[in-house]
Amino acid sequence: MRLTYFGHACFGVQTLGYRLVFDPFSPLIGYAPLATKADLVCISHENPKWHSHLESVAGDWTLYNALENVGQTWDFDGISLESFPVFEDWPDKGEPVGPNAMFKITSENLRILHMGDVGHALRNDYIEALGDVDIVMAPVGGPPTIALDALKAFLGELNPRMVLPMHYMVEGLQMSLKPLDTFLQLWDGRVERSNKSELELKMEDLPRETTLQLLEPLRFQG
Repeated sequence: MRLTYFGHACFGVQTLGYRLVFDPFSPLIGYAPLATKADLVCISHENPKWHSHLESVAGDWTLYNALENVGQTWDFDGISLESFPVFEDWPDKGEPVGPNAMFKITSENLRILHMGDVGHALRNDYIEALGDVDIVMAPVGGPPTIALDALKAFLGELNPRMVLPMHYMVEGLQMSLKPLDTFLQLWDGRVERSNKSELELKMEDLPRETTLQLLEPLRFQG
């Protein structure tokens, strides 16, 4: 399996001969145009500027909208997908707003969770529902997504082998987020740095302890 970090919340995955793209963004957000191809496009919810700019993805692709498939197991020729409902905000007192979904794909014995646009702490029932997860694509820029202390606690409970940071501040981004360094200061686990945007993944090569794996966003214009 090969994984590419394009920037913001967008990743590409090549597995079983297919090309997958997660949460494609519009160039209006401050990154260079995505300009990639896919067989399967997975989105956490409909937000054409930040998470579902389908026009940026070429090819005769199939769309997987995680929010519309909550509670179902979806199969794409041997690639399994599940989704879990979350919100952009869920106050301690009040109704949740901004429905979206985390989604989990399983392929080549690897279980990958994309946390979508979650903006609230994740209770223990999420840990139980998610089951075993090897790799997490985690928003580390803080509000409007999940607070960093809540994210750290969630990752500690979930105990994945690898965490891939996403959704953080870079120069030129049209959103106010914290930079990656803010989460790095909070993180007290292992960190692996790479000056590349791609990563080859095999189950047998994953680290034994939870590792924060840093990738360079491919479409960063700075």
